Amino acid sequence: MNKRLVRPTLVWLIILVILPLPLLWLLNAGLTDSFHNLLIYDLGLLAYTYWLTIVYLSTRPKWLERWLGLPKMYLVHGLLGVCALALALLHSQLSFSMQRWVVLTGWLALYLAIGGVFYAAFFLSGWLVDYLPRAAKLKKRLQRPFNHRVSLWLHRLNFVAIALIWFHVHLIPRLYQLTGFIIFFDCYTLVAVAAYCWQHFVATDLAKNKGRVIGNRPLSPRVQEVTVKLSSQASPYQAGAVYFLSFRGRGIPAEWHPFSVASASQAAPPEVKLVIDRVGDFTKRIGQVPPGCPVVLQGPFGRFEQEIEATAPKTPLVLIAMGVGIAPLRSLVQRYVGKRPITLLWSVHVPTERYFEGEFKDLAKREATFAYHSQVGRLTKERLATLLTESERVRAKVIVVGSAQGVLAIEGALLGLGFKKRQFIDERLTI
Repeated sequence: MNKRLVRPTLVWLIILVILPLPLLWLLNAGLTDSFHNLLIYDLGLLAYTYWLTIVYLSTRPKWLERWLGLPKMYLVHGLLGVCALALALLHSQLSFSMQRWVVLTGWLALYLAIGGVFYAAFFLSGWLVDYLPRAAKLKKRLQRPFNHRVSLWLHRLNFVAIALIWFHVHLIPRLYQLTGFIIFFDCYTLVAVAAYCWQHFVATDLAKNKGRVIGNRPLSPRVQEVTVKLSSQASPYQAGAVYFLSFRGRGIPAEWHPFSVASASQAAPPEVKLVIDRVGDFTKRIGQVPPGCPVVLQGPFGRFEQEIEATAPKTPLVLIAMGVGIAPLRSLVQRYVGKRPITLLWSVHVPTERYFEGEFKDLAKREATFAYHSQVGRLTKERLATLLTESERVRAKVIVVGSAQGVLAIEGALLGLGFKKRQFIDERLTI
């Protein structure tokens, strides 16, 4: 089996089969009923187990992120939600009960799950908006009423659905009398909810997850650079890493947002430079964050450096950025310049957005193995053909960062030039 598929396959095996197995065994061993009725119970139990797993995955466990990377972990999170909903729908269509509260709690949980999955697919993922331009335009129009904070609170209605399912099971006399099953059922629920509460209400107070703003300056009319000094107990970050940040100053929303690191880790305790596009309901106010503002961080996340280190030492790097997608690539340039051949391509909408132009041009003059090109407007297939060498088409590791539709367009053009999908790593700035 391809080594790149081993870890995802193991994760899916654990989630889909091994994790629910103890509950399924305790239920089927303790309950005497027909195969049809046991199957109905099993479908509902599988759906519930997968929803609890989704809650655990929402804490972004570091061990799993190191294994899979954040994008794949989010993919597992989303697909598991769809799978759980499909199983719950089957369970609801096949089951029958005369008990009013059992029926009511089950249907309410199902309606919340259906709404949650469809809402998340549209507002909290790129499943639709990355590939359907009309969907992307509609989402943009709806971003004011359904802003990031509203979306997160609506998504948290999943906890209401989980509570309803918990009551749903405890209200069924035949199941409640299975002591071993109920104990395990409650333990599964407790572990998932406890992991979420720890991550969101306890871990945020740990010193290693704290920092403070020491700089906040505009790079262009719409882009801000924020510098955060991390705690002396903070874990070192890798080039191109991502942090989830929450600013805790007066009058500043404390909601969590992901930002890519635009600097290589050198200082101790390290400083993190973040390049932020002021386009969202929250980021439009990022310029108001004052120096000294406390910051709580989750992370660092990201596997760019791991992916690069897994290649041969002199493998060339082709880094392609669109707009603020330059942030993690600047970090990678600082980390690998002079150590590997690097070609950096940067496209922007207007000339004023090339805020690192002087820095990269000076670097290209000093380092023979570093090439830099920027342009206003899209990088077309024809333009890419003139900028990239035959050696890069065959050997290079390609990292593309930008809007989801832009990333897909660039990767399509590169495939047309002879690059292979296995050469690509990307980061899509969907949300």
